[in-house]
Amino acid sequence: MPSTVDNLVKLLSFESDMEVVGTALNAEAAIAEVRRLTPDVVLMDVNMPGMDGIKATQAMTGEPPYAPVVLMSVQEDREYLRRAMQAGAREFLVKPFSGDELAGALRRVNQLERLKRVNLPAAAPAEPPAAEVAPRRTAAGRVILVFSGKGGIGKSLLAVNLAAAMAKETSQRTALVDLDLQFGDLGVLLGLDSSRNIYQVVEAFPNIDAEFVEALMPKAPGGLQVLLGPQSPEFADLVTAEHARAILEILQENFDNIVVDTSSHLGEVTLEALERANSILVLVDLGLPAVKEAKLALRVFHRLGIQGDRIKVVVNRADSTLGITLAQVESSLETKVTARLPNDSKTVLKSIQRAEPFVDLLPNAEISRSVRELAISLVPLPAAGGSRAGQAGRKVGFWSRTSAG
Repeated sequence: MPSTVDNLVKLLSFESDMEVVGTALNAEAAIAEVRRLTPDVVLMDVNMPGMDGIKATQAMTGEPPYAPVVLMSVQEDREYLRRAMQAGAREFLVKPFSGDELAGALRRVNQLERLKRVNLPAAAPAEPPAAEVAPRRTAAGRVILVFSGKGGIGKSLLAVNLAAAMAKETSQRTALVDLDLQFGDLGVLLGLDSSRNIYQVVEAFPNIDAEFVEALMPKAPGGLQVLLGPQSPEFADLVTAEHARAILEILQENFDNIVVDTSSHLGEVTLEALERANSILVLVDLGLPAVKEAKLALRVFHRLGIQGDRIKVVVNRADSTLGITLAQVESSLETKVTARLPNDSKTVLKSIQRAEPFVDLLPNAEISRSVRELAISLVPLPAAGGSRAGQAGRKVGFWSRTSAG
């Protein structure tokens, strides 16, 4: 509707780094204007007369000038969201939204689009002189995967604190990756903005490199960098084993240690990470359900040829008296327990409330000492780390166009 377009134009006029360069009232006119004006970002409604916004998005992102689209809709339906992303939309805003939410979405999309353009392969590039070649790591970084067949027993908390302990105790470059793609908690546990996440890798794939991936990884308390999972569960299916493989390969070239938090579901992404892992920490507690799920997982690992020293069983709340004994755990799983973490709900709760790893917040707590000992046992002698950082970008359009400066 004209009034909606006018309101959005007024809303964006308050943003000093954005310029609305055109408007349209239906999809056909919008496509024509995009081809004429080549905006940096297009803001478009799903519900329009004639062709809807999802079909228009498919047209705009599938042929030159390949304009990135931010879709908006009053419907917060999962199927709408999935269809929008599959059509090529970069973000999906649900009405009503604030001016800050709108401007933030446009800036993010523009920034990531610029990063993609920077990382597009150039035609027959000249070989750079030796002095300009960035130093590469001489050995692949270690992948430490944290797995639990049962939710709610501290898997993500262990991953966060293990990564923080590795970063601090070894002074090595450490990455933390959330491959619990539907319901990952790393962003919440570390108080991070999840607008930069693994889904942007899917959008840019295969034109990604270390600079691009690291630009998506905010620094977290504890001195590590984190690649978060998608903002919404609907995006999980769009992240494939191929994406996970490429991400882990890039991180192994640029980080000494990569701690991976996974889903309890043994899907293709988790299996890809398992194959690449140097160490697999299977977390259990002293409850029968957790031990039963761990036993089933170990059988699957065995069939995949994953066994021996790569698998390490970690018992959380090992001093609890409300379940079976450690000896019974070892007997059931037919393997020795590698590490035992004490039950310390006060330390854990304070860590969650402060969004900071407890190994840093309360380093003298027994649970912190236990995690540090586990971290050190998993890391070999310090190795030289590589480092490359990424940067970002400018302009915007709405069905219309803005210029984000």
